[in-house]
Amino acid sequence: MGNFTGETVIGRTGSSIPAAITRDALTFLEGSNAGFTGDFLLPQNWETMRVCAISGMEPAFACLSVIDEYIHIDDNRTVCTWHQIVNGQSETTFPAEYQAWFNAFSRQGSLDYASSSLEIITPREGFVYLTSPGIGIDEIPVEVIGGEDSVLRVTHNNNTFSLGRPFVFYLPRISGNNILRVQNADEMHEVSFTVEN
Repeated sequence: MGNFTGETVIGRTGSSIPAAITRDALTFLEGSNAGFTGDFLLPQNWETMRVCAISGMEPAFACLSVIDEYIHIDDNRTVCTWHQIVNGQSETTFPAEYQAWFNAFSRQGSLDYASSSLEIITPREGFVYLTSPGIGIDEIPVEVIGGEDSVLRVTHNNNTFSLGRPFVFYLPRISGNNILRVQNADEMHEVSFTVEN
């Protein structure tokens, strides 16, 4: 439910498109024209619990917004680690996986870049890109998360360069097999992908 090129759907979050389809389906089922009568059955082995609206974890004192959500009774319950009281104020620290979202706009809070091991989020191992007029952009978007150092060393095929956070950049589409290797302090991650004409 997105662009075939893998590019961002502008103006929509990743969950908003399937959520809208689900909402429309449930509204249709509830309507008189669908022939559905009665209430939906409550899910088995689930219970309603208050969770932090941001992290989905059990609310901590510092969480400013909580909601009721269905939680599976066997799920481990962790108290929210995203919110802390700093100088009398609630502050949010998002994990590294939220890097692209956090840096896309001016957000309140901070990002814990080192909360994850070094990982190339995109491109993934074995991705195949097409290079043809009218298909996507001429560059390949790259996103790397994690790592303890603020500088990333990048090797794409035989070209090496370094950049600072956030580790989001573009590579040229070079036909054939491509190897992308990143290093941050003692951590290294590598993927290979293909560009086809």
